[in-house]
Amino acid sequence: SHAAVFTYLMFHVRNRRLPEFCDAAADLLETTKHDPGCARVDLHRELPWARSISNDEFTLFMLCQEWATASHLEVHLQSEHSQRFNQVVLAQQCLVTEPSLSICGSPLSAADLVERGASAAADLAGEAAEAAAIARLEAATAPSGVTLGTRPSSTATGDGAVSGSLGGSRGSSASASQTANRSTLLVQSGAMSLRR
Repeated sequence: SHAAVFTYLMFHVRNRRLPEFCDAAADLLETTKHDPGCARVDLHRELPWARSISNDEFTLFMLCQEWATASHLEVHLQSEHSQRFNQVVLAQQCLVTEPSLSICGSPLSAADLVERGASAAADLAGEAAEAAAIARLEAATAPSGVTLGTRPSSTATGDGAVSGSLGGSRGSSASASQTANRSTLLVQSGAMSLRR
């Protein structure tokens, strides 16, 4: 892809390892900004605030990068200075936990957001219409008093024979079950045709 790529890495750095981390990060910043395709590279430290994640044990840092293409990012990740930073951070046990990485596309404009919102709304409306159509089909093909996917209820007639709600006076529970199965197949085939 030739679209710009933005990466955000979160580092939870042990406070007792801040000297090692800061030295390694300074080297990474200085060398990365000369990499082909690197439009921006910044490292931010979280400020103290009411809900800050940083505490007495660790400090949160965020590395923000902008690359001309995903290919430039891939080359950077394999570079000597990137590998060196990773090795120092791991060898010195600088981190409390593995860094989190997010890779994003270019910033969205207000027009982009309107378009994406309209597309998502259309998709949801389509799904709702499909579900309503399937429900109508099920209701239209289900015999009265029978819930699809279940066996029909049966009652004893006056002469002791069992009559299914689908089978009439001469019906048996077996024939009623076959009828219910046929109804279920109709619904399933109808649902499949709606999805095409």
